[in-house]
Amino acid sequence: MAKRSKPGAGKRAHPLATFKFPVVTGYPAVFPLPIDDFLCPWCREHSVGEPNSMAMLSGGAISPTGKIAKKLSGYLWLQWHGAHPQEGGKGPDPHIGTGIMLAEQTHEGQFEFYFCSTACLRAFLNFCVDELESEIANERRQRRRAKPRLTVRRE
Repeated sequence: MAKRSKPGAGKRAHPLATFKFPVVTGYPAVFPLPIDDFLCPWCREHSVGEPNSMAMLSGGAISPTGKIAKKLSGYLWLQWHGAHPQEGGKGPDPHIGTGIMLAEQTHEGQFEFYFCSTACLRAFLNFCVDELESEIANERRQRRRAKPRLTVRRE
């Protein structure tokens, strides 16, 4: 089994990690854009798309009959849902809910992310999880600042 570090440890920095979320919106629902460029969005070294080899993260919606759902739009969201202790829930960062939208309002519910290798796909997904952890930390800080402080008045 591969050794894994703690979540958030060793935040991965990448010169191209300036993606604006969501990275896929509307039509065409593909990443990277522009399609003419079609270089791997992570390493920017190798071509992706037909006829090249590539790792793909795809999603979509289909109708109950198995056809593309033309009236639907798709989304992909990495989300943190904190526990509800008042209902017996356990876990870190209770009451915090946040997420990173990777794709939204995609045409016919379909979308694809193209990478030149599984290593680049993994690096991108790790980057996205790091961003999610950063959002959780931001929410945690905001909650601490907003928490009313109990003051004891002495006379």
